[in-house]
Amino acid sequence: MEGDDAGFVEVVDLKGHKKLVSRFWLSVRGLAWDPSGDSLWSSASEEQSGRERPRAVYRLAMSGGLKKVVSESGDLTLHDVSRGREVLLSRDVERYEILANVSGVVRDLSWLNFSRADDLSADGESVLLTVEGEAAGANYEVFLRKIDSSPPIRLGEGYGSAISPDGRWVLAIAPFGSGAQAVPQLVLLPVGKGANKILTQDDVAHYAGAWFPDGSRIVFVGNKPQHGIRTWVQDINGGAPQPITPEGIRGTHLSPDGKFLLAADENGTVCIYPIDNGRPEPMKGIEKGESPTGWSRNGQEVYVERSDYLPVKIYRVDRVTGRRELIRELSPTDPAGVLPDVSSVFATPDGATLVYSYFRLQSDLYIATSR
Repeated sequence: MEGDDAGFVEVVDLKGHKKLVSRFWLSVRGLAWDPSGDSLWSSASEEQSGRERPRAVYRLAMSGGLKKVVSESGDLTLHDVSRGREVLLSRDVERYEILANVSGVVRDLSWLNFSRADDLSADGESVLLTVEGEAAGANYEVFLRKIDSSPPIRLGEGYGSAISPDGRWVLAIAPFGSGAQAVPQLVLLPVGKGANKILTQDDVAHYAGAWFPDGSRIVFVGNKPQHGIRTWVQDINGGAPQPITPEGIRGTHLSPDGKFLLAADENGTVCIYPIDNGRPEPMKGIEKGESPTGWSRNGQEVYVERSDYLPVKIYRVDRVTGRRELIRELSPTDPAGVLPDVSSVFATPDGATLVYSYFRLQSDLYIATSR
């Protein structure tokens, strides 16, 4: 999944040959050469009893040996190693938090220590969220929470993606975090009684999706091996997915009638793509660095945001004229440690309710002497 830090440590020589020097980690950050040149240092977290352990610092020998150098009750991040093997590291308190803004009233919907908003129901009553970190299993966990801040309901494993139009199902991505050979697939999790439904079993890696208004199809972002990422359409009754955008162009925001898709290229240029053939048209009124967050109820306007600084400003943009109107500014009450890059902003069709996630990082920096 884009932005996830699970993975491996690999070494690539000047001829492009790769060598795997670590096992699969649930989180891996920081990398430095040992002064000897025969090993690497990194900080990573491993799985224990189905849960993610706090990140520790390891020394990885090129020959394949592994040594845990230091670990604590909290997450550690390696930043550098000196010639004398002094280690520059930080002890980090990391949180992903969720806030809702309901007609100007702020509500904290965060759950446990690392939760991220994945979708907001059209009526603004429910928020889909994914919980990561020590509180969740290795493949993460999907929850549904009411906007009134009542306790969330656990739906199952995976990474949450979208609430169905009738509210009976949630689209999720699974398996997730299971290693390099795992190809993320689409899974339907019931809201209430019922069994999970495996929607896809193919070679396409699925990353995020959304429902068509009638609930019969799903649009998702993904790619086949050796191909670029793009947007596809998948029938919920099975069958092969059909690509609807060129490689390198992606998006999941469907118009209320399900006839158009907002998608962006690698430069962030947003266009409106007809689902059934037709030429795409540039979306007017979106400025560089802004991203779409949803459509208005009548499909004539689009909500856009720019999230690389605080406060995040939400605009309503007319798709025909490009006329812009500022409707809300979003910012946590306590900005300490909040990175200026708010993610996953969702808006109801009337723009009255908005939900967004942000990452908070508070660290202490240390120099440690290796024994």
